[in-house]
Amino acid sequence: MRHRLWAFVGLLSVCALAACGDRAAPAGAPPPTAAQAAITAEPTSAPATRALIDLGPSEFRAERAMAHIRILAVEIGQRVAGSGNERRAAEYIRGELARYGYAAELRTFRVRDEALRSAAVEVGGERLDALPLGGSASGEVTGRAVFVGLASEADVASLDLQGAVAIADRGAVTFAGKYANVRRKGAAALVVVNDAPGAFFGTLQGASEIPAVAVGKEAREALLAAAERGDDVTVRADPPGTLESINVFAAAAPQGRCRVLVGAHYDSVPGSPGANDNASGTATMLELARAMAADGLDPGLCFAAFGAEEFGLHGSRAMAEELQAAAALPEAMLNFDVTGIGSRVEVIGTPVLVQGSLQVSATLGIPAVPSTLPPNASSDHASFEAAGVPVVLFTSGDFSVIHTPDDRFEAIDAAEVERIGRVGLAVLAALLAELPPFAEDS
Repeated sequence: MRHRLWAFVGLLSVCALAACGDRAAPAGAPPPTAAQAAITAEPTSAPATRALIDLGPSEFRAERAMAHIRILAVEIGQRVAGSGNERRAAEYIRGELARYGYAAELRTFRVRDEALRSAAVEVGGERLDALPLGGSASGEVTGRAVFVGLASEADVASLDLQGAVAIADRGAVTFAGKYANVRRKGAAALVVVNDAPGAFFGTLQGASEIPAVAVGKEAREALLAAAERGDDVTVRADPPGTLESINVFAAAAPQGRCRVLVGAHYDSVPGSPGANDNASGTATMLELARAMAADGLDPGLCFAAFGAEEFGLHGSRAMAEELQAAAALPEAMLNFDVTGIGSRVEVIGTPVLVQGSLQVSATLGIPAVPSTLPPNASSDHASFEAAGVPVVLFTSGDFSVIHTPDDRFEAIDAAEVERIGRVGLAVLAALLAELPPFAEDS
């Protein structure tokens, strides 16, 4: 595959200028509406009757993508893996792909993961939302609250924490370090208070002996007041659980073989509407599917919306393993994640695909840079990369509001959605062209 992909670099500039075939732009059908989500309850769908459907122009249209984002992030809202809203979103996505003419289906899978745990903190009869830190022991502990600052060695040196619930601010010291410092002083539980609203996922980088959980900034006042009075606080961390999540898969025909797979995860973390992460990427995927279908379905082109990404890339891993077992892995995988806020396109992945995508961006006059994800971050292309598939991730690179209540539709920039969508469409058209890098003699 590598020797073919090098030819991609030269081809992409040609395709960006020539559009790899003059894709017609018929009169536009209206963007999707919320009412269309109601017709997607069937678990599988045959291709739609194309003669009766006007799919609109074969160009990426940001206003259409924005309509999808609104439905996913506003009308459906939080799409936590295993929830009713995740299923509702999956059915909506399947329905849209079927409306464009693809053979679309829901594929369920089960997940057991450390992240699938619940937790709570109770203070003064009030229950505060919490999330267990990765590696936290399970159980329920009640003890007097003691504020330990950032839980550095110096912060805890003079404190009596025997049997206490240590209340620590997030920052400066790693979660593992905070745990080690308070546990060494005899703490029976650890609560880490976020520096922003909402609880968060974090890891102790190993197993703990006591419950260790995270709470949002909004809980800080009540916890510090309890510590000042010496009141008891109860911390509970439940054991790991399992859930059923859903992937959506679509191809030009049932059992169609994928040469190129375009994907995005559609789930969100608890407490966040998930507009940028990742209704934006899902909407980009859907709009690419519509634009590519507008002048006829492309054999070998497949689309996927992945569930349970936020709990550990479970949906994409399940799909990659399924395709690998059937000897049906794609020749390339395009991933779209966090595509709604920013001023440029960031490109991550297999070097030759990154280089070619940057050339496409330059030809289109769209600013783009090679990039990497932040430490401890990943996305669904990694599941296919691990299976040996060349991959490319398109993102805005602005992660400022993800995993927070502020990840709302109102923050999405349609211009950024269009920039990433136009680059993605040009790259996708190039990959599907009957030219290198996929010609057998290249």
